[in-house]
Amino acid sequence: MLIENDAELGRRIPGRKDDTMKLIIEANREGYAIDQIRRTMTVGDLIAMLEQYDEDTPVYLGHDRQSYGFYTYGGITEGCFNEDEETWCIVMDGEVIFTGTEEECSERIENDTTGRLEMYPESGRCD
Repeated sequence: MLIENDAELGRRIPGRKDDTMKLIIEANREGYAIDQIRRTMTVGDLIAMLEQYDEDTPVYLGHDRQSYGFYTYGGITEGCFNEDEETWCIVMDGEVIFTGTEEECSERIENDTTGRLEMYPESGRCD
């Protein structure tokens, strides 16, 4: 994971007009399951890293690094934290219609004939 201060690099995040300090965490895509991730920080490591920043510094996720910066960005909110990877939901037209294991949801998605079903971890769009 790379953490950088975007303001010090002289870059701006699209949609933000000020030059306040921004903390960008590069979100690496390393696998399709948690057991495929070679290394990650612990909560303690992350807290220690974040302690060096002012508590009002906005935090963003940077995806798909390009030569000019990141291709896309994301934010982190309270709803992004999830301790149980096993719970997923299926959403249709913005409404949760089913909650279950990843396998149960995947099977329903595969059998969907409407093309309107979306599957998310429960901490994502299931609230």
